[in-house]
Amino acid sequence: MLILLISFFFVVLIAPKKESDQSNLLITTIITIMKRLLLFSLIAISLFSAQAQKHTLPKHLEYQALEPGLDSLSMYIHINSYHKKYVELLNKSLTGTADTGATITQLLIHSSKLSDMARNAAGGHYNHTLFWDILSPTPAAKPSELLNTEITKSFMGMDSMKVQILQAANKVFGSGWVWVIVTPEKKLKITTTINEENPLMEKHGNVRGMPILGIDLWEHAYYTKYQGNKKEYIQAVFKLLDWELISRKYSVAMESEALKQLNSSADWAAFSKFHDVMKGLVMNMGKGEMTPIKSNSANLLTLAKALESEPIPAEYATEPVKAAIKNLILACAQVNDAVVKKGTDAQIKEKFATIRDPYKVIVASLSKKEDQFSHQ
Repeated sequence: MLILLISFFFVVLIAPKKESDQSNLLITTIITIMKRLLLFSLIAISLFSAQAQKHTLPKHLEYQALEPGLDSLSMYIHINSYHKKYVELLNKSLTGTADTGATITQLLIHSSKLSDMARNAAGGHYNHTLFWDILSPTPAAKPSELLNTEITKSFMGMDSMKVQILQAANKVFGSGWVWVIVTPEKKLKITTTINEENPLMEKHGNVRGMPILGIDLWEHAYYTKYQGNKKEYIQAVFKLLDWELISRKYSVAMESEALKQLNSSADWAAFSKFHDVMKGLVMNMGKGEMTPIKSNSANLLTLAKALESEPIPAEYATEPVKAAIKNLILACAQVNDAVVKKGTDAQIKEKFATIRDPYKVIVASLSKKEDQFSHQ
């Protein structure tokens, strides 16, 4: 910025009237250099701004293009008051972080590492982008032969699938989404998420997978035209779904690296269960709450033993991880023993602290594996 100001000062304020004048040769040379610096500075600022604003609002249809199914007012509000805001918040929350250059898909797959603002904004941006992608005023009515075969196999046909989508959507209380996804096992499944979460995310409370169809269930998507009639709104969306576009998404999902990542991150179910309980206990003890660990010490020990008794995925079955599991079981046993013998809070805390080192060894092993995927 200093170079930019100095360059501007020389170029604009000190520029000689006649650059050919020999008395101004030195100043002319300096001005030439400063002009170049000014140009380079502007280019650098432009590139920096482009990087900081990596995520952008996608090109969308005209607001009235999907009428009468989706009215122009709802579309205008939806895009400019909601989707646009998610994009702005996402860029703001990622500025200065290691995730600035990550794709939206990678952000969501590793969403547990994001701040709450970034996670919510990333979900909102991805979800709406997919929604706009699959809608058309002149939609293709039939899926590809490949997708149609899988729909028949999974849902007993298109009509039956639509009924099941409606049923799933009606169970969403408040804001959320209903999805058709490709699971890590490459099967089709209907699932739902709340708020702006989606099936790519970790710990969203439902099955993970690659979305190929998503329908927004937030009231702002349909209230202007349909008020509280969610069923009528979804039926209108069905008529706008472009099955050629959805079929393309299905083909891409079936071969995507992201699907492989979901499979890798979901295949150690035993540790996922232990991790969920452990994370909650650490948070509670950090607040000085001892009741949770006293109530769950036996369960924590059972989950730790399951790490040894159940198969360990090959990519994690290293000697350091196996040794850490043994130490983890021993530490959990000592915690449970202290609870059973009604030890003091200080004694229980001391024993609980011994869990952390072996636990961190296992977490580090999983993190290294995820980092390998995230750079592919």
